[in-house]
Amino acid sequence: MEDFYSLQTFDFKRIRGDTINLKFNFRDENNNPIIILNWNVKFSMRDPISNQIILPKSRTVGPPAINNGIYYKVDTNSSIIGITQDNELAVILNYSETELLPEGVYPFDLEFEITDIFTAKFTVVKGNLILSEEVTPS
Repeated sequence: MEDFYSLQTFDFKRIRGDTINLKFNFRDENNNPIIILNWNVKFSMRDPISNQIILPKSRTVGPPAINNGIYYKVDTNSSIIGITQDNELAVILNYSETELLPEGVYPFDLEFEITDIFTAKFTVVKGNLILSEEVTPS
């Protein structure tokens, strides 16, 4: 796997109207998991037509609760970002969010903010969420 500070690129193909669970795994140069508890995480996705940010999600990663192997928290804007028991970062888009989106290609990125002696921000993932039309009626 690439160095943690190297930008990683992922494309995910999913069906609109489904709950979408995007998982990311971060490792150091020796392939050891990077523990991201207490780091601020921001997920942003853009509407391909208007270029506006849609479904923004942000929170400080921590294990306040557990459900289906994912430590999660729902914040005030319905964001779900959590960390799995395997130290994967999970970004979950609820079906009620994705059913409102037309099929298309939605660019996204994932940014970490680390505050220690000073604050540093890193965009660590960039990609596209490719939504196909659902077949089963809601």
